[in-house]
Amino acid sequence: MKRMFAKIVWLLALVYSTLMVPANAAEPFNLCGGSSATSTYTAMLNDVGRLCPGAKVILVPDTMTAIEWLKKKQCDAAMLQGDIRALYMNADPTMGDGQMLVGGMHLEAYHFIAPGQVKSGLFSKKTITTVGDLAGLRVGASRSGAVSMRNYMRLTGMQVEVTEYADVAAVLAAVDKGDVQAGLAVIGAGNASMASVSNALKFLPIPADHMAKLTANGYVMQKISYAGKTAGPIPTVATRALLVQRKLNEGDLKETLRLHAKCISKNVGVIADYAGSNQAWETVFFGATVPGLPSVKIDN
Repeated sequence: MKRMFAKIVWLLALVYSTLMVPANAAEPFNLCGGSSATSTYTAMLNDVGRLCPGAKVILVPDTMTAIEWLKKKQCDAAMLQGDIRALYMNADPTMGDGQMLVGGMHLEAYHFIAPGQVKSGLFSKKTITTVGDLAGLRVGASRSGAVSMRNYMRLTGMQVEVTEYADVAAVLAAVDKGDVQAGLAVIGAGNASMASVSNALKFLPIPADHMAKLTANGYVMQKISYAGKTAGPIPTVATRALLVQRKLNEGDLKETLRLHAKCISKNVGVIADYAGSNQAWETVFFGATVPGLPSVKIDN
């Protein structure tokens, strides 16, 4: 009965949202995101597309590409990983010129993984209990994860040697084989790939001094737990995905973008409750704000 009710609400919202799309908008706007057909970003964008039409979704390799395309106006809007955007903005504040925040999307948690001890010299080993113990060691990450690691280093002052791999699976394999001494995966809490981590490895908590610096700079405190892998909840941080659009002063596209933003903001709960929607909707906070990034004004 609950599922049937959710479907009825979805259909009513679909009719409502369709009426909000301007009839004179000749072409859909370009919405960049994803990275692969199975990624959380792609699933979220597809969920939005079912209820709020008007966007042409363009899959890009990663957030770094989406940031660059948004700057070059190859995208009219994009779903970006918040920590990666922050690092880009720190290096070049003009990267955010002419952009506006539509809303905060889902959270992606930092998963630091390492064995209990690692080789730290020819005849010595180092015990690893927290992320702080990784200072000076080799940490593996995907291309986007490597950017996240650099932002972590920027904010906490801890320095590691970052080694890039093709994806999270390759990172986990490298840690398991000892090619790197630890790994970082920035991925939704509860992700199945994390539940399959080798029992020889453990999830590392973020120490309190690092936590304070990170949460003061936009990260969200979160706890991760995996049955048979963690003795209890592990304190870590999560970065929020951001839906960002470029600022337009006039024209049909401006109105299309405004109405699309309005559709999402009014129906976040409907999208989250609909059967088949990605579970990441449970962590969406559309009212999130980002310092230095003006929010789109959504009227009633």
